[in-house]
Amino acid sequence: MPTIWPAPGQRQAVEWAVAKHTEIDTLDKNIDCASRNEEGMLAASELFRNTHAAFADRGLPGSAEPVRQVPELVVRAKERLGRFYRKFDAQLANNEFVAGERYTVADPTALCAVDFGKWTDYQIPAECKNMQRWYEAVSARPSAKV
Repeated sequence: MPTIWPAPGQRQAVEWAVAKHTEIDTLDKNIDCASRNEEGMLAASELFRNTHAAFADRGLPGSAEPVRQVPELVVRAKERLGRFYRKFDAQLANNEFVAGERYTVADPTALCAVDFGKWTDYQIPAECKNMQRWYEAVSARPSAKV
């Protein structure tokens, strides 16, 4: 989940507002969404940055000088994304949602990683049936509609 840094002491209020916007009734303090989903988002962004034509000379974020895309990173990103899908597929074998039986902040965060991967034509692998079931259910929620 992106972190918004408002005035000191207001972070909790911002998290609550984001949770309400994404249909989440409560924030589960035991779930660290950033670390659970980081591998998916980082892999998808690495794949996107090194394949999309708009990033041909922007291989590194924040660089004012041209930085070429690295084809070897495409291979690595696909491997990383595959591991993310397999890990979450196993997690979803016994759970309706990423963190258990209820929709939490972990679900829209993982949804973003999957959707970002799809922009590069990297789909959920066919063998990841649990992930596909979860994706169809979560992406059909009103909060997932753009």
